[in-house]
Amino acid sequence: MKINQVSYVQNQNTPVFGKKKIVSNPFKHNRNQDVFTKNETEKPKKKPFFKRLSNKAKMCCSAMAGAVVSALAVFTVLFPVVQKNNIKLNEVNSENRRLKDRLSDSHQEIMYKQRQNNVLNENIQKVQEEKRVLSAKLKEIQAEKDELHKTIKNISYPDNFDEMVKRKEQEISAGELDYNPMEAPQKQSLGSFVLQPSSKAKVPIPKEKEITNNRADMHIIDYPVYNPSEPDHFKFPETKDIKITKITAPFKEQPLVKTTLSESYADSLNWDNDKISRDLMQNFFDGHGQTLDGVGIDIVPVENGKHKVRISGKSVYSPDKAILLGESTKKDDPKAAGNFGEGLKMVVLKLLKEKGADKVNISSDNWSLNYKFADSDICDKRVLAYDLNKVKEPVEGNYIEFETDDDNLINSIINSYDNFYHSSNMAFKCPNFENNTFGIKLLDDKQAKGKFFIAGQAFEVNGNYLGLKGANIFIKEKPPVKYGTEYIFDPSRDRTSLTDSNIKAIANWL
Repeated sequence: MKINQVSYVQNQNTPVFGKKKIVSNPFKHNRNQDVFTKNETEKPKKKPFFKRLSNKAKMCCSAMAGAVVSALAVFTVLFPVVQKNNIKLNEVNSENRRLKDRLSDSHQEIMYKQRQNNVLNENIQKVQEEKRVLSAKLKEIQAEKDELHKTIKNISYPDNFDEMVKRKEQEISAGELDYNPMEAPQKQSLGSFVLQPSSKAKVPIPKEKEITNNRADMHIIDYPVYNPSEPDHFKFPETKDIKITKITAPFKEQPLVKTTLSESYADSLNWDNDKISRDLMQNFFDGHGQTLDGVGIDIVPVENGKHKVRISGKSVYSPDKAILLGESTKKDDPKAAGNFGEGLKMVVLKLLKEKGADKVNISSDNWSLNYKFADSDICDKRVLAYDLNKVKEPVEGNYIEFETDDDNLINSIINSYDNFYHSSNMAFKCPNFENNTFGIKLLDDKQAKGKFFIAGQAFEVNGNYLGLKGANIFIKEKPPVKYGTEYIFDPSRDRTSLTDSNIKAIANWL
């Protein structure tokens, strides 16, 4: 028997039952050919994995696949958000680190300030100790001063003082003095005097036939007569009495600034043309050292039927003085009428609201300011507004310019010239009495009306600038607001009329 190129090999995977190993025959015998061939039985084909699963398993697999797809979709949506949050988290962490660094720097600065504070406290303690020492020395000096004062008093007020006074009175009565106590000290200008030894003595007012020679060189100026159809150019003569001031300061241009002053605020001001004229001229009067000398007034008719008025002076000042309330060059000057810069703003309101002005232009040095009305941003009313600009060609001195259709205002401006001191105001020429505080000029006609001047500016008396009977009186500095229990002077912007009781209180103060 032949085996066709196949050796009989024991199958290693044949199972073993008990002690015997059963060997399966991997070959089959072909009797016809008498050969052995490999027994290759066909194995059944396996079904695909998914088909071999049960229905329940298939459902589970489908559910798992859906979950995976959903998870992938959610991941696709959330991943950018998570990534963005991570970026923000990194920024927050970075900001946190920066803030920690700043906090550390702040702690160090606080410690440094505390050390400085400790040093300052030590210095304060030293100063306080020095103050206690100085206070003790001051008490010693005060005691010495009191003792010295007693000694001087004994010298200046001897026991026979009353006898000396009686003797001096007898000398006065007998005319044995080497000076005339009835003559006022001679005056060189309105603000400077040559005082005689008797200038502080109480002397009676001289009789009306006695006059001084003070300002005897004054001469009358012929003011031009106002003609509405012709231009009017007038300038006060320039004298040594003019005192020019120059105040400059840097500023920023302002295209349009709306103030809180409404147009209707002008109605609350009981100002007539005389008060408007007074405050217009007063700014130039104060700017020239309490005189109108050197001030120019131009009144020119324009095509729209109005008149352009320009008042100019020689002083220079910064724009804040024309804009801000409370800013004034005159509030510390006892001879100036203004205090807080209110008068100019009130004049501007009146000119714009009632006198036909579309704008009021104020200029000095290198700036130009235009006041006008503008619509409010808060309500449907108009408010006072301004623009401030630099000028290419600097202005020599300063000026205010506006247009008006009120001829009465122009006449009032011209009539106001003699309500201020200037080198041709006859109210100040050769007064009957004058000292370093006040002067009196009696009028030839006792029934005529004169003016009452305070610091060179006429005040109304009983409602009229010509309200003082029989005399012109001028006081050279502003009196106090109150003297004793009586109010005698109104320093406000309105400066109300003086009454008879005010005049008497001022006389008591004098």
